[in-house]
Amino acid sequence: ERLTAAAEVFTHAENPGEWADIRCDLGIAFRERVRGARGDNLERAIKYFQEVRTSRASELRPVTYARACNGLGTVYLDRVSGVHADNVEQAIGCYTEAREILAKYGLTVDRAAAQHNLGNAYVQRIAGSPADNIESAIGCLEDALTVRTQAALQLDWAETRQALGNAYLHRARGERAHNIETAITAFQDARGVFARLRAARQEAVTQQGLAQAYFSR
Repeated sequence: ERLTAAAEVFTHAENPGEWADIRCDLGIAFRERVRGARGDNLERAIKYFQEVRTSRASELRPVTYARACNGLGTVYLDRVSGVHADNVEQAIGCYTEAREILAKYGLTVDRAAAQHNLGNAYVQRIAGSPADNIESAIGCLEDALTVRTQAALQLDWAETRQALGNAYLHRARGERAHNIETAITAFQDARGVFARLRAARQEAVTQQGLAQAYFSR
């Protein structure tokens, strides 16, 4: 409610920078909203993020613009409405744009987060070659891990290791046994961190992936 009230005060014509910041925050709020229909909340989030993308925010608030692109990509991956394949393509475009802007301004941690998200999107991609998509995912995730190290960003490292395990589990290229062992190691790394940090949901998802990897061993 406070963000909605602020949105009425800061207009695009008089305060374009603040307007973009508030629209981005509204997009994040609706993306994370628990009350109301999930599909409706995501559509509201898309609306606010898109307003930032179609404004002058890329010039006035480039970091806010990149946040909106990254947030929009996540909403498209979670989107209930529309064709999933199309939503994934939208997500890939958003994450790619966010990554480029964040790299331009030297925001390495945020860029790594966008790269992580892009890797997840490629794993889900339906268009194009499945094998190429997985290779793209692995490339993005391994690049993200050069910044998301265990020493510096333990939880982020675990999340990317979990995603990398999922990518290797579905990899068609390379030796199958090697891919499965790589997936198992990545899942085990992630599970250990999630268990220590008591991140129950992430640990459960990782445990499921690990079980699938052992079943495929």
